[in-house]
Amino acid sequence: MRSNRFLYILMLLLSFIFVYYYGGDVPYILFYSLLLLPCISFLYTILVCLSFNFTLETDKEFIIKGTKLRLTIKTSNKCFLFHPFIKMNLFGTDLFSEYNQDTLVFSLYPFTKKDLFLDLDCNYRGCYTIGVNSVEFTDLLGLIKIKRKKKASTVVTVCPRVLTFKSAKKKESYSEESSFSVNKPSEDMLVMSDVRKYAMGDPLKKIHWKLTAKTSEIIVKNYHKSIETKAVLALDLMKNNYSLKENIKIEDKLIESLVSVLYHYISNNAPVSLVFNSGKEVVLKAESSPKFNDMYKILSGIEFNSAVGCEHLLGTNVLNVRDNSNIILFTSNINQSIFKQLYNFKCSGHNPKLVYTPSAVQTTENTEKEGLINSLRSSGIRVCTLEPGQETGAALEKLAL
Repeated sequence: MRSNRFLYILMLLLSFIFVYYYGGDVPYILFYSLLLLPCISFLYTILVCLSFNFTLETDKEFIIKGTKLRLTIKTSNKCFLFHPFIKMNLFGTDLFSEYNQDTLVFSLYPFTKKDLFLDLDCNYRGCYTIGVNSVEFTDLLGLIKIKRKKKASTVVTVCPRVLTFKSAKKKESYSEESSFSVNKPSEDMLVMSDVRKYAMGDPLKKIHWKLTAKTSEIIVKNYHKSIETKAVLALDLMKNNYSLKENIKIEDKLIESLVSVLYHYISNNAPVSLVFNSGKEVVLKAESSPKFNDMYKILSGIEFNSAVGCEHLLGTNVLNVRDNSNIILFTSNINQSIFKQLYNFKCSGHNPKLVYTPSAVQTTENTEKEGLINSLRSSGIRVCTLEPGQETGAALEKLAL
């Protein structure tokens, strides 16, 4: 556009010199024609801008990470004028992948419609708003650009992959002989549900002595049945101070590893609890596929916006977990407080594990964090570090679930 403007000014200057020194009808016609051309071109571009319209849509609202999303932009020219140079500026597409284009350039013939297709690589989990930020119209001479800030957007949720592990055979601790102890509901001796007559084999501690004395029949208590949790998965939703794209990559790693571990337990009939703090503490329990589907939907769109760290997240959620259960923390933050908490769990008979996703951005805190990770490993706590670019499934194998 700069070269066009320079050329126009040069031509206008030459025509003025021609008029000034020679005069006559032809030089004046040439000079005034050059003066009027930008005005005509500007009015033409205004009409083009007003007669242009568009809508957008996507083929899916929910899509699995690693697949392509098709964005369709339907454009139309409602007037008899040719739309020569149209540039459409998109927003949000670069968050899916670094390789997605963020502009479209095209033209429209009079009274025509055109569908523009854009296939987007969806490389990171999350809930994204994508669309058109503005449309730019350039005149026929390439001298004037009019920007029309007409926004249109749609929301797309990129769901995480569910990875299966190479050692995905049902483990002995989850199936066969252990399925009796893990999956059979246990009774909470503090909560009585009802009473019934004594049956052969009922333990003496279940006899309701007061009611037995009144009825002259042996009456036993039935207690509330609950399923013993095999593992507690804790997700740290604390927001990091990195760039938006860096946070998206970190969050994608954490959620992908979490849903994969969650699926691994549930597919092996091992009851599991999921805890996180998204403004308030949330505890979700699952022991079957329908429950996993509910958790999967929540984790697909969950936002990392908590102002509270995970230091106190597990405190109240491991009291009813048996001593040899796994307690797995998924976080991108590691500090002395988290180190002490995991170490205390280890000393109290639990089996704590850490899934840690560091940032690719080098900071002065990296050395301290690496020291804490090494200390955890020295204490016998399994740590899975998901480095940028590392395959998640292969790294999670080291957790020995």
